Amino acid sequence: MEKMGVSSTSVNASAPMLGQAADVPTANFQLFGSMLPVPAASMATATAPAPTADNGASGSVAAGAAAQNASGSVQGQGDGMSLSLQLWPVGSTTAAVSSPPVAPVTGPGPAAVMPAPLAMAAAENASLAAVANALALRRKNVATQRSTALLGHLRRCAEALAVSRSEDADAELASIALLASPDGDAVQRMAAAFAEALARVALRPWKGIAAMAFPSDGSDRPRAWEAAAARMNFLNLCPVLHLAAVAVNEIILETTRNDRFIQVVDLGGVHYGQWVDLLHALATRRESRPCLRLTVVHEDKQFLYQASLVIMSESDRVGVPLDLHIVESSSLLALKLDSLGVRSDHAVVIVSTLKLHPLIGTGNDTAAAASAAAGGMASSLPSPSTTLTNVDKLLRGFHLLSPKLMIVTENEASHFGPSFMERFASALGYYEQLFTSVEEGSAAYGGEPAQRKEAERFLLREEIKDIIACEDGPRWARHERLVRWIARIAAAGFVFSPTSSGAAVERVRSVAARMPGGEKVYGVAEAGSGWLVLRREEKPMFSVSAWRRR
Repeated sequence: MEKMGVSSTSVNASAPMLGQAADVPTANFQLFGSMLPVPAASMATATAPAPTADNGASGSVAAGAAAQNASGSVQGQGDGMSLSLQLWPVGSTTAAVSSPPVAPVTGPGPAAVMPAPLAMAAAENASLAAVANALALRRKNVATQRSTALLGHLRRCAEALAVSRSEDADAELASIALLASPDGDAVQRMAAAFAEALARVALRPWKGIAAMAFPSDGSDRPRAWEAAAARMNFLNLCPVLHLAAVAVNEIILETTRNDRFIQVVDLGGVHYGQWVDLLHALATRRESRPCLRLTVVHEDKQFLYQASLVIMSESDRVGVPLDLHIVESSSLLALKLDSLGVRSDHAVVIVSTLKLHPLIGTGNDTAAAASAAAGGMASSLPSPSTTLTNVDKLLRGFHLLSPKLMIVTENEASHFGPSFMERFASALGYYEQLFTSVEEGSAAYGGEPAQRKEAERFLLREEIKDIIACEDGPRWARHERLVRWIARIAAAGFVFSPTSSGAAVERVRSVAARMPGGEKVYGVAEAGSGWLVLRREEKPMFSVSAWRRR
């Protein structure tokens, strides 16, 4: 049997004990979930059981320890009136065991009153949270005001350059330099890229200064491996292009759902992660899994090596038979169609992601495309007497391969107009959304800051420079809207393939709902029979169209 006593600084046999008559003044304590009435007098003194004769000495020690525990508890809690208890078996050496300090319950409710130190800590935390929220709101307001100012300076600078007001343009560039930064937020980084392009335009009348500041031999352009790495990082980080990859894969799955042998020809514009997703989707087919032949065209050996390792490993893991065919080519212009190894017994799907528009501004395309931009869609249809452009030749070559499907993803923007102000106005809003999208993707997909910087510096900045500052010579970043691609591709003998666009739209919307900001930020701007346009907020960004032979 165990005894329970109350430790005290003195032993008093006549002191009130727990369980005495109700007329003794008591205080309520919550102990281990139960309400315990304790005589008020025991807050100062309590009686401990007298030690037995066999252990008198040890009992004295225990009483002293108990007194010390009780005294320490009361001092630690102050007005909180803590309670210390002693528990020991009969006949054993007494030992003081103190319960954790507990606060008294005042009033009718069972809830304990928060100790003063905890209340102070909670108040301090609430104050710190309020300060942090206020600072965050202030930073957001400052960023918004800075972005508005930067966009205004950029527009006024372009307007001044359009009418040859050099001094006004110089003043605006000076203001931009104070606010823009290649290491700032998305709008600051975008403004820094546009400022460089506008500076090139401003220096154009001074040939010598322009030649010294901006080498004309292209030595200031990124090297091939830098451009290839930037492109892969861009494909991997841009949420809108993630949606484009989802749409492309869904179209492939719907179009080839009854085919046993499938060949996908990637013209080099796809991140290999998209083909990993396609392998996973093919592995879930209830019928027999198809055999996939994947042809990848690319100019970078390192990318091809890395892609082959990842894709082959994933094929073995999910159990989808894969025949990987690698084609190294410096560009699509140098590509020999025979090297693609197209199989006549396979359902052939050609996939081009952001690979056709660089060919618009090369070779014979320069004059033809500029004329088409000024004259409307009909003028882009080649006539028998018109020299075929590089894009026209390539599309006709694809038609000769007899593909079951061709899927084209391109920028939904008009950056090929002959007017400087038209190109500037179109590009400014477009790249503002694109820089913000890449920043959001970097945070959402766990991208390294260095990857985002590479994509912006070696790809987006070069595109802006080409759109804004390149008046003479070949152009490679002059994006065109879907309506103009319809004319080009139709002239090569293709028509829309509408069978799979509905499923692609639903799939894209499902994925967009799980992206940063949800469908309010990312989604489908519009869709039709065989095509869809993807957006960020209300801005159309990329188009995906599916084609079959006429």
